Amino acid sequence: MRDNLLVVRGDATDTELLSAIERVGLSEWLSGLPDGLSTVLEGGQTAMSAGQRRRLLLARALVSDFSVVLLDEPTENLDATDSQRVLTEILTPGDWFAPDRTVVVATHHLPDTLSCPVVRCPQPGIVTDE
Repeated sequence: MRDNLLVVRGDATDTELLSAIERVGLSEWLSGLPDGLSTVLEGGQTAMSAGQRRRLLLARALVSDFSVVLLDEPTENLDATDSQRVLTEILTPGDWFAPDRTVVVATHHLPDTLSCPVVRCPQPGIVTDE
């Protein structure tokens, strides 16, 4: 489990990894694993559902220190309620991602509570929004 998250930032501490795991809703699942963060993910008792795999990928994005994060259908395989909550948290600056990070989300299911501004690039290097 730990190695799966360290792929994006090898110097991340266990505290940072556990924080990301908690934010994406995998804490309870992790606590049931035989060796916690040291568990080797494979089949059987440590097998992950599709929704858990998606959450693990989101935890990776949180652990990373990339200035730009691209998430393609980040709530795929999550139920409607969790999907709305997760997308809202992803798209709220300063919630899951620091406000100085750019987060691009490709999704077919924008939460009702969020609006998506139109962003235009009239000239290279100049960005305006409406």
